[in-house]
This record gives sequence, structure tokens and C-alpha cells, in this order.
Amino acid sequence: MFSPWFTQSQQFAAPMQQMMTEQLAQLERLTRLLSDAHDVGFERGAAAIDESAKLAKSSLVYAQELGKQWREAGLAAAKQAMASVPGAV
Repeated sequence: MFSPWFTQSQQFAAPMQQMMTEQLAQLERLTRLLSDAHDVGFERGAAAIDESAKLAKSSLVYAQELGKQWREAGLAAAKQAMASVPGAV
């Protein structure tokens, strides 16, 4: 029924208990590793979100400044065009 190493079923209990204890210890180590990996992933995700927010804000500031420069350039070009028309101004 059992292997030749086990002549009584009671002899099977101690090795089985030892194997289960080892498996539980390995499961605990795996759980800790997965938890650490999850924490690192969360931190990296949060950092990526922060960097994305900074990029979005700086893009808005740049777009605002660019719009201001375009308006100034357009006004200057209109003034220059008007100055070249005789009798206008």
C-alpha cells in the first residue's frame, strides 16, 4: 500500500507533517516576496502619476506662454502691416 519505507501508516504522519511545514514556510516566503513586489509596484505607479501630473502642468504653462507670444507676434505683424500702408496711422 505505502512504499517499502513505511511499514505502518503512523510512520507516514511525521514525514508528511514535515513536508507540509516546509511547504507552508515556502508559501510564507512567497507571500512576503509578492507583498514586497506589490509595494514596489504601487510606489512606482504613484511616482509615475506624480511625474505625469508635473508634465501636464508644465505643458499647460508652456501652452499659455506660447499663446501669449503668438498673440504678441500677431499684433506686432498687424501693426507693421498697417504701418506700411500709406495714410493709415
